[in-house]
Amino acid sequence: MRGFSYFYDDPELLGSVIARARSLVEARAGPKQKADFYTQVGYQRAAAKRFMVDDEVISFFLDAWRVVEDAGLEDDIETNFVRAGVGYFRLIQDDVIAGQEIAEAVLALARRAGDRSMELTCLPCLAWARLRQHDVVGARELARQSASPDIALPFPFPEMAKAVLSWVAWKEGRYSEVEQVAEAVLRPTPGGEPPFPFAWICLWPLIAVRLAEGRTAEAIESARELLQPPQMRLPAQLEESLAGALAAWEADKHALASERLRRSVVLAEGLRFA
Repeated sequence: MRGFSYFYDDPELLGSVIARARSLVEARAGPKQKADFYTQVGYQRAAAKRFMVDDEVISFFLDAWRVVEDAGLEDDIETNFVRAGVGYFRLIQDDVIAGQEIAEAVLALARRAGDRSMELTCLPCLAWARLRQHDVVGARELARQSASPDIALPFPFPEMAKAVLSWVAWKEGRYSEVEQVAEAVLRPTPGGEPPFPFAWICLWPLIAVRLAEGRTAEAIESARELLQPPQMRLPAQLEESLAGALAAWEADKHALASERLRRSVVLAEGLRFA
């Protein structure tokens, strides 16, 4: 994936740039440039929807891949980012198995070509896929391979890997490590970059640990973070459950808030978001 425009802080501005460039790209660009453009449109749409990835978003990535296929560039390392985008957003859309299979194919091609950047892009995504399948061992091994990269990356994939390791620590009962790793992921970046938009990966473990330790106020603050932009939107039933816990807390019904938040964690586990 190139550009990572879905991580830009202003998807509306990016959308206006895309709109101005579209006619020129479609009239004059070659297949690689067109494929890149369609992936950028997909990233912009996803960011604007707070990563509620639907068929409209996926369609742009499929359009990009169709351009690649029509040009016979499926095995070209320079277009591997297009297939990666399809897989990554399939994962976000909740089509976990399809997304995993695509990411595995991209990883294999990246390794054959010696593309370390793409390799380190795929590994955290595959760790995410393992988390969504409650595969603790698989998530741990994939995340460990990519949590401390040996090269700079344009998107915080190392943070994604570390967030998965926070989830692994929770599942393995290492509560102090959950908080340590999660807080490192959630710490504001010194360069003023936008917040990591997939913090749910480590916020659910953080909420569960704080509830288990009787630290309800801190758990509530983590729950608030889950619902704030630019965080990825969660399934409606999860957001409703969290909103119920927050409402109880604001009404000074702290015991009820704690119980509702516990139920939210159980629901998140059932939906494989925790």
